[in-house]
Amino acid sequence: GRGERDRGRGASESREKEDLVARVKNIQREDHKGKEAWWKYCDSVKTGSRDPQRHTEEFIRNFLDAWGRGEEPKPPERGDSKSDGRTLKLRGLPYTCKAADIVEF
Repeated sequence: GRGERDRGRGASESREKEDLVARVKNIQREDHKGKEAWWKYCDSVKTGSRDPQRHTEEFIRNFLDAWGRGEEPKPPERGDSKSDGRTLKLRGLPYTCKAADIVEF
């Protein structure tokens, strides 16, 4: 279950992600343009989720860095040339799960 996956993470990693998620949610609440920018950013990677909790720390941090500079956030470039951009969704696993989580599932 989720608790088992969380136990494998360091406490500081979880706190850092919680902080990043909270910052995105605050931007969405306080600024309509911020909410639209987050939605556009999420939609550009076609994950089907605008929930910051379902994205990686790198993805969230990239958004926050660009937003802080007053730039339009663009998703990080993927170095994997084998990727065709499609996403496999497995019911019961979060978008941010790792290969080990899939194997365990």
